[in-house]
Amino acid sequence: MHSHSREPDASEARVEQTSYHGLQMTYEDGRFFENLFGSLEREMNSRFDTLESEVTGRFDRMEARLDRMDVRLQRMDHSLTNGARQLIRMMEWSEKQDQFQSDTIRRLDELDARIRKLENNGKPN
Repeated sequence: MHSHSREPDASEARVEQTSYHGLQMTYEDGRFFENLFGSLEREMNSRFDTLESEVTGRFDRMEARLDRMDVRLQRMDHSLTNGARQLIRMMEWSEKQDQFQSDTIRRLDELDARIRKLENNGKPN
């Protein structure tokens, strides 16, 4: 019987065979697949690590961009709020000016009518 810690020499490897679902496999075949799968595992782990780094970097950059967008949107919100206040003040001022001009025109018309009445010796036009 062979010890599990010792690798068989080349002559034993050709003779020793294992059956797996009806397939005959030598020790060399087993080592080949073990090395192949180990290599694939290392390659996949390396690529997953690289992919994880790329994804993390992209998310970090996206988060930074979203933070900058949030700051800009907050500034725009403040600007819009301040602009709306200024528009309301301007509209109030404009309404007051319209009323002032309307009152001024009415008073000028009244004064004009009084002057005409005085010029016509108290008779209306």
